[in-house]
This record gives sequence, structure tokens and C-alpha cells, in this order.
Amino acid sequence: MKKTLFIFILFAFISKYCSSQDSINFKKNKISIELLGSCGYFSFNYERVLKKFRNIEFSAEAGYCFLHTDGSFQGGQIPIHFNIVYAKYRIKPEIDLGITNVIHFYPNPQATVDEILYAMPPPPPYFIDYTPRIGIRYNFNKLFFGKLMFIPIIQHINYGVISNKKYTQTNLYYWAGLNLGVNF
Repeated sequence: MKKTLFIFILFAFISKYCSSQDSINFKKNKISIELLGSCGYFSFNYERVLKKFRNIEFSAEAGYCFLHTDGSFQGGQIPIHFNIVYAKYRIKPEIDLGITNVIHFYPNPQATVDEILYAMPPPPPYFIDYTPRIGIRYNFNKLFFGKLMFIPIIQHINYGVISNKKYTQTNLYYWAGLNLGVNF
């Protein structure tokens, strides 16, 4: 009887204090660094919880990522996501829809018009990625969190109209991302 009572109290203690399924009250603002992810290699993101309805959080996320090709600064990307998170426990399933817009800059702002037009190929006039994400968010404590995401990137490039013909291209990439951040 004592052995059974001891085992019952031990399992009650383990399930109460050692479980990762604790309910925690989280703050509305989040800043994170996304490795790989919807921008490619890395991005800096800000997320804000817009509405919490029972155990579901609705949030918006925006960020910025620098683009580097051939060792020079070429521009940046702005990922924007709308997230739906089941928010009852530390481990949270998450699904979101996002758009990543690409902004092109030239590496030398003092370059002449001839250098810009003839030295480097012009960027496409319209370039956008649709980045739905599905994954798991884990809150380590009230301050730190991490996300592991699967991201099918649907890339749409519109090269414009050349000789009365519209040139577009659509690509599909399977990608993953890791997001580490801070709640405040």
C-alpha cells in the first residue's frame, strides 16, 4: 500500500511540475531572428498578438532581411505574416499565411545612370513570394520562445511585357525555418 501511494504521489508530482504542457500567460510583443525561413537565410522579425479568443491567438508579423549575391548588397525582403496559434500550452501548433516582398537596391548609390543600366541586369519589375508556414512554437519560459517551421515557398516573378507578350515565372521551393525570439 505504501509503495502504491508513493508511486501515485511521484507520478502526480511529475505530471504537475515537470510537464511541458503548463499553461503560461504570455506577453503580446515578440522580437525574433529567423534562421532559414521565409526570407531565405535570416531575417529580423517583430510579432504582435492582435486578438486572443479562448485558446487561439491571432497575430501579425513583419520583418526585414538583407539580400547578398556575389558578395555585394543587392536589396532586401520584407516578410509579412498573419498567424493563427493554438495558445493553451507551452508547445503550440501554428499555421500562418504570408507574403514576402522583394526590394532591389543597387550597391553603389553614387553610380551613374549608365553604370546602373548597363553594368548590372535590371531587377524584375514584380517579384513576390507567397510563404504559408506550418509548425510548432515552444515557449521555453515567459521570456524566450522558438519556432520550427515548414515553409513551401511559392515564388512569382513577373518580368513585364516584352514585344506584346507577358513573361512570368512561378517556382515552388520546399523550405524550413527556425525562429528564436523574446517576448516582451
